Amino acid sequence: MRSRAPEKTYRVPALERALRILELFDIDRPEIAAPEMCRELRLPRTSVFRILLTLESFGYVERAGGNAYRIGPALHRPPTDQSAALGTPRAPRMADDRFLDTPFPS
Repeated sequence: MRSRAPEKTYRVPALERALRILELFDIDRPEIAAPEMCRELRLPRTSVFRILLTLESFGYVERAGGNAYRIGPALHRPPTDQSAALGTPRAPRMADDRFLDTPFPS
């Protein structure tokens, strides 16, 4: 009997796909169209659409117009007093300050 590698056994595929979508964004690519995400990640349209709806409902992405999305306010908010008091790490920032100061095209 072969044993499975623990790192594969305990992974959540939907979460992995959502994180792969978020990792597409960077300072040189602040907006990405949903069809591009599908092509680059080789994911079905329906999966990308549902993940984007979920990420959008939590503020992790927002619509940039048409089929395009950009990083949402949830990834830019400062830590709360409660999380700081508990020593809870802040959500990782997807970009540096130059990215935050760059206006998004409408």
